[in-house]
Amino acid sequence: MSFPSTPAPPDDATPAPEEVRAPAAISKRVVVASTLGTITEYYELTVYTYLTTVIAVLFFPSENPTVSLLAALAAFAASFIVRPVGGLVFGWIGDRYGRRKALVIALLGMALATFAVGVLPTFAAFGVGATVLLMIARIGQGLSAGGEIGGAAAYLAEQSPNHRRGFYTSLVNIGVLGGTASASLAVLALNAILTREQMLDWGWRLPFLIALPLGLIGIYIRRRLEDSPQFLAAKEDGRLPKVPAVELLRSHRTALAYGFVVASLIFGTFYVIFSYTQILLVQVVKLSPTIATLSPTVALLVGLALQPLFGKLGDRIGRRRMLAAALVSMLVLAFPTFLMLTSGDIALVIIGNALLGVPVILIQAVDLGSSASSSRPPCATAASPCASTSPRSCSAAPPRSCAPG
Repeated sequence: MSFPSTPAPPDDATPAPEEVRAPAAISKRVVVASTLGTITEYYELTVYTYLTTVIAVLFFPSENPTVSLLAALAAFAASFIVRPVGGLVFGWIGDRYGRRKALVIALLGMALATFAVGVLPTFAAFGVGATVLLMIARIGQGLSAGGEIGGAAAYLAEQSPNHRRGFYTSLVNIGVLGGTASASLAVLALNAILTREQMLDWGWRLPFLIALPLGLIGIYIRRRLEDSPQFLAAKEDGRLPKVPAVELLRSHRTALAYGFVVASLIFGTFYVIFSYTQILLVQVVKLSPTIATLSPTVALLVGLALQPLFGKLGDRIGRRRMLAAALVSMLVLAFPTFLMLTSGDIALVIIGNALLGVPVILIQAVDLGSSASSSRPPCATAASPCASTSPRSCSAAPPRSCAPG
């Protein structure tokens, strides 16, 4: 959560600590470390998606290929079920012990869980035990992922100048897109180089195994960061919340409901457009795994180019207008782009995938930017910084890290 301003004391009280204002500029080290860490974590989380058709065969064998695929997707879904728990746990760590520590632990957990998938025995070697171990690893990934976006967004928001907060918090989504694109590119390269038999034998392990060295590099970079002035001031003054989740449920239910709805919209459409399309193109449209992986990869690269532009645009024209435009364009584009995806024409497939991804990228930029630039006092959790609309524990003083931007 972001740390509230201290209410003005009565005349006979001890003067309150001096207000900690938003910084005039953000450190390049903060930007690089936050973005690279998110890239690493989302590479490790999403590489499973692009190997779903392979994992279905190796860990969920069945006479019916559809049953195997659905079981593999259920394992993918397991990480989402526990992500709110991860958000609460890492939000509490960030609020009590600092964003840096929470982000380092989350990255370490993700690296270890992803590496574990790469060394698991398959169903043929260990039976149902292999399936159980895969589910445990996916749950570990989900818990870690729950602390990444909220923690990184809160950290960047607290370190950003007011007038650039929308742009800098959009860098978290650049990390998400960059990590997902990296996973897609890795699997695309393997599909282009290796045969199907080689992928099933040993090739599928490679993207998971490199997660450990990538994670260690990200941890090294993040450990060199310092916590925000807002957190350090709150810690020094003894104003850190003891149980942030209780404060969230008591004082910020509206913001929590808003965050739940918007996050469901964002990530539901994100994984359909940038991940499930690969499965659709292989299983239904019958394109090769290489072409099927190329399509969402191009869409992700387009999103990477547009994300910072949308973040800047939100700072200029307002995020409500952009959100409305994103929702309308998604409704308008959904049907024709789906026809393009299922046409079987490679060019139409790739263009349709990229077009359908644009509204999602716009919503991503708007959501974090809006959360980080609320005109009301913050007092929100790390999962949705600065999103409160009716804070009880905040004063009417200008918020520390979330002044209008």
